[in-house]
This record gives sequence, structure tokens and C-alpha cells, in this order.
Amino acid sequence: NIAMFQAQIGDRTSAIALLQDYTRSEPTDIEAWVLLGDILVQNGEPQLARQIALKVIEVQPDNFRARAILEKVGGEEEK
Repeated sequence: NIAMFQAQIGDRTSAIALLQDYTRSEPTDIEAWVLLGDILVQNGEPQLARQIALKVIEVQPDNFRARAILEKVGGEEEK
């Protein structure tokens, strides 16, 4: 995955842009959404990461990685 590689080498901005483009064209790819959320946390963008994690949890309530993102950003699941 090119976005994951870019994030690993420190080019999180490019990784975020790639994943945003990809998730627009493939909105049902939960793994891509979670990866985007993880990279947003690393990039210091907790509000966007929280929004994405909540979106994933709507579709997959037991998604461990999305719940981990919420824990990292101090977000609670909206009821």
C-alpha cells in the first residue's frame, strides 16, 4: 500500500491525500478508513480522526482499530 509506505517514511500529508482520494472512490473499504484515521492521529489531526473512527463504528461496531483511535484522541462514541 503506497499510502502506508508514505506514512512510514514520514510523508503523512501525501498518505492522507491518497487515502482521502481512495476512500472517496471506494467508500466501503473499512480498512482504508481505519488507516486514514491512524495516520491522521499521527499527523496531529484528532478531530478528523475521531470523525472517521465514528463513521467506521457506525458500520462495524466491534472494529477494534476504530475504537483504539477513539481512545487515542479522547473521543467518546456518540449516542
